[in-house]
Amino acid sequence: MRELTFVLEDEELYSIIETEAKDSGRTIQDILVEALRVWKVETELDEEERREVEQASLEWEMNGGTEAGVFFDSLREEEARVSS
Repeated sequence: MRELTFVLEDEELYSIIETEAKDSGRTIQDILVEALRVWKVETELDEEERREVEQASLEWEMNGGTEAGVFFDSLREEEARVSS
């Protein structure tokens, strides 16, 4: 087990954590460890989502994709020609 000591300069945040600890019967340490675990999971999901977006973009380029704005502009132009 490693020990970590830090100064939390945000008094309001500290009060919120302290109140939560008292109300839930947990320690401040438990709450902070839980928050760090949630942060780690969210970070991993963000990284996974970034890879998925990159993969989708690559597939889009390989399949001759068109930017959405350009695509919808061409539809509006076509519609205007047909309506004229």
